[in-house]
Amino acid sequence: LRGHDGVIRSIAIDPSGTELVTGGADRTVRIWSLQEPLAKPSVLTVPWDVLSVAFSSTGNWLAASGTGASIVAWPRASLLVEKACALIWTDTLSQQEWNYYVGADIEQTSPCS
Repeated sequence: LRGHDGVIRSIAIDPSGTELVTGGADRTVRIWSLQEPLAKPSVLTVPWDVLSVAFSSTGNWLAASGTGASIVAWPRASLLVEKACALIWTDTLSQQEWNYYVGADIEQTSPCS
């Protein structure tokens, strides 16, 4: 896995088996597609070295813990919006694009503004 600027300290696979998440000493959490291994990962930045990453059993949440007893959790829907924005680099999505990248069950918003 290329992208981290330091040691990778933790790896987890989401319950659906479609994504891998890594956390490391470079203070980032990276989400990698297992279906598109050449795609660039989504990157989440935290203010501390990441020691552990995990998905909830339903896959609806991603959590990271780090130095100084720090922990943060992201709802899966917000991660999907960031991923859609990173994939298409536009301020607006058609309803069809939204449904493809984010899901028809999530209300359409403007993810890149």
